[in-house]
Amino acid sequence: MIMAGYISRNSKSNCKIDDLFVKTLFLEDSENNRLLLISLDLIRVDNDLYREIVDEIINKTELKKEEIHIAATHTHSGPEISTSFWNTLPLTDKDKEEIREYRRFIIQEALESTMDALSNVQKTRLFVGKSYVENVASNRVKPNGPVDPETIYMFGKINNDINFLALNYACHPTVLGPENTCISGDLAGHVASILEKKLNSIVLYFNGAAGNISTRYTRKAQNTECLRMLAQKVATPIYESILRQEYKEIDMPGIETGIYRVIFKTKKIEGDIRKIKELMEILEEQLRQIKAQKTFSPEIRNIESKYEGLKVLLNRINDLKRIDKIEANIGYARIGNKVAMIFFPGEAYVELQLMAKKKSKFPYLFFVGYADGYIGYVPIDEWNVENSLVTYEKIVSIIDPKEIDRINKIIEKIIT
Repeated sequence: MIMAGYISRNSKSNCKIDDLFVKTLFLEDSENNRLLLISLDLIRVDNDLYREIVDEIINKTELKKEEIHIAATHTHSGPEISTSFWNTLPLTDKDKEEIREYRRFIIQEALESTMDALSNVQKTRLFVGKSYVENVASNRVKPNGPVDPETIYMFGKINNDINFLALNYACHPTVLGPENTCISGDLAGHVASILEKKLNSIVLYFNGAAGNISTRYTRKAQNTECLRMLAQKVATPIYESILRQEYKEIDMPGIETGIYRVIFKTKKIEGDIRKIKELMEILEEQLRQIKAQKTFSPEIRNIESKYEGLKVLLNRINDLKRIDKIEANIGYARIGNKVAMIFFPGEAYVELQLMAKKKSKFPYLFFVGYADGYIGYVPIDEWNVENSLVTYEKIVSIIDPKEIDRINKIIEKIIT
């Protein structure tokens, strides 16, 4: 199949490093308040896919829409899942049919996983904790900019056995680069796999506000060896924190869920096609010069991503001029008085996550990105094509930067 994530990738998938998964967690409190979490090893859950999965589950169960939250891990080494607008690469009719077939498969797997979770409910004590990761996440927009080193984790225990673990860590799972044509869950998949072996339990990885966060300045290469090393750096502190019992029991495990339906304004497209192509030519020359040095450098990916962003913009520019709004959900869940979860439908900058944690009255905040739909990147400031500080994230974003104020207000309602 055609793969998602990198516009410079020029081959379809032809091998597999590790499997991709649909994982489901169902929680229900003593008053029958419910929460269903679904983790998908996909690049995104676009608005149509989110709606199709939710509708299928609602039709087959007694669950309500606000009780269902679906998130992608955002692997860039999986199949394309979108057939219009959000698809990474241009698609042939055959590509589109393969993607539609894969979507049908994903919807069915999500339903079956949900039915299995609903039929295997067990009385469980809930615990929540934090661990800290060093030298994995880096700010790819500002090399010395903020990151969130914190991993929030929640797990259930039956007697002394852990029966699930859900974790939240903000970092683009892009250790494997555009040259990779093997299917993989990348960083998220490998972290989950390591912990599943150590804990003998299912592990759900929920990405965070990772729009400007990746391993660009921490990885030494884009290969499986580096992938395994970085995955260990994320998984080991979680496991050791659990061994040291650095967690607290959720002593009031009532569940509350909800959704804010938001109509986002889109940004105006500035700059003409000629200027965009001129900048692309400059970037091509910069890339040629730095690659001629034949040494691994994060700057290669910086230039490549800017070039790719401009290429995406050229492909979408006519569609963007016709779109003045996009609808999506910002969902939430609260579990007892310790845990809150925000389900954000896109790629927020980490500053939004850090602000939310600072203001939250809940000591353990899951900021789940790539969830319940997709609106793309949400940077915190504007750009224009003449700006020397232009970045991929700003170029391909379709959301009006002024909407960040409204997003902040919704988040504050959830966490305070």
